[in-house]
Amino acid sequence: MNPDVLDNFLLTIIMNKRKNIFNINDKEIENEKLIYLDKLLMKGEFRKIISQAGKYIQEYPEQVFFHTILSIAYSQSGETQKALTVLKNAEKNFYDNYELLFQLGKIYEERADYKSAVIYYYRSLEATPESYKEARADCLNDIGALKHNLGNEEEAIELWNKALKIDPAHEKAKYNLRQMQNEAEEQKSIDSLLEEYNEFEFIQKYKYLDEKDKRKFTSKKEEDIFRKHVEAVWLKEIFLKIDKLEQMSEEERTEWYEDIEIDFTKPVPMIAIPEIEKKLSKELNKIFSFLPENGMVVSMAASPALNYVGLTENRIKSFVTKQDVPDEREKHLLKWAYDIGSIIIELAQTINKKKKNELFDKLVETVRTELDENDTEIVLDKIIKQATK
Repeated sequence: MNPDVLDNFLLTIIMNKRKNIFNINDKEIENEKLIYLDKLLMKGEFRKIISQAGKYIQEYPEQVFFHTILSIAYSQSGETQKALTVLKNAEKNFYDNYELLFQLGKIYEERADYKSAVIYYYRSLEATPESYKEARADCLNDIGALKHNLGNEEEAIELWNKALKIDPAHEKAKYNLRQMQNEAEEQKSIDSLLEEYNEFEFIQKYKYLDEKDKRKFTSKKEEDIFRKHVEAVWLKEIFLKIDKLEQMSEEERTEWYEDIEIDFTKPVPMIAIPEIEKKLSKELNKIFSFLPENGMVVSMAASPALNYVGLTENRIKSFVTKQDVPDEREKHLLKWAYDIGSIIIELAQTINKKKKNELFDKLVETVRTELDENDTEIVLDKIIKQATK
């Protein structure tokens, strides 16, 4: 069961902390029905909920809670269209119900219709009484998460700060801001490493051209072959010794780069993914057993695609740390990402222009299996930007 779908608002309703919002009258609706649905929900018995909640809706059509829990049961069963239909039908009678609007946002987000998701989260925010601070912060937090996944980081930070201004104890918003800070620090480290790679490439280029007694490459092909050699040596000789690199002074690093000799007469080496520590590799293979060996590493080459469909780094970390397990939809998306990542890696290793074009066409078709034309274009743009950083 995906805990992200069962938001705090629903759990608190189930625990009878917000009964007044739904006008739940114990004389009309016996508490046993709420307890029964609560047990089914916690056990993940969604088919039973679908059967029972449907009856309760007919019996008590004015109780929005039953519409909401029915949509969640459909959603968790992989039937998001039915979940959406239930909520859209209920919306006609509960147009300003903030809980229903919030759940509509969740379903649209799950269906990767992010524009509609944001609209409904904002509608939920507007409909939520100011005294329900946690619910208002939930809306802002989830809008922020969507903005972050779509690459609007500054807007995401602003929304999470607004959420905390409303509810200073909001854990999700605090966690997301901490993650953003961590990502910024990681990006700073990546930028620093990229500077070192550029320095290494510059030194090797100077040596290469000097040995051949010329000022520039004579062709694009020659330059491509040179760069592939340099990338392979960088990964093998320097990247895997990052701890050593960080302890050196600038002068020592420059001397190290100058001492490395590259034999450009040999075939271009394959650019291998740096080996993961065996223990960690074994554990990841166990967690992601539905992927080929070390498949998670390959899948992360397609992280822009995963983020775009809602499988964020935080969500993947929850799998790695065993806080949660991927559902069937998420497994499907990770397999999709593995296929994308495999093509991206092969593209990086290919020099032949015709082969590159064929692989790019294959990449487009693979991305398109899960996204429409417009979203495919957006994701490909993000993948290309990531690959050229």
